[in-house]
Amino acid sequence: MPMNSPSYQQQTRGLIYGLKTICASNGLGNDGNEYKIIVQTFLYKLCDKFAHELKRIEPKRVRRCRLGALGMHGDRQPGQGTT
Repeated sequence: MPMNSPSYQQQTRGLIYGLKTICASNGLGNDGNEYKIIVQTFLYKLCDKFAHELKRIEPKRVRRCRLGALGMHGDRQPGQGTT
């Protein structure tokens, strides 16, 4: 890693300050909704990063999980519930 690259902590703070600036410029500064926007952005990014890494490590398992979540298991037809 280059010596002049910002650390994760600095990048995270920069992202938070950027989001706070956007909220403030749109009338949500120092509001409960500002907190919600920042938290939801981090959760979205965290889930997105996790899914990307999981796809990279185990693509077949991710495909099976995705099909399972859609109710499309190989042992039964879509739309058939479990009894």
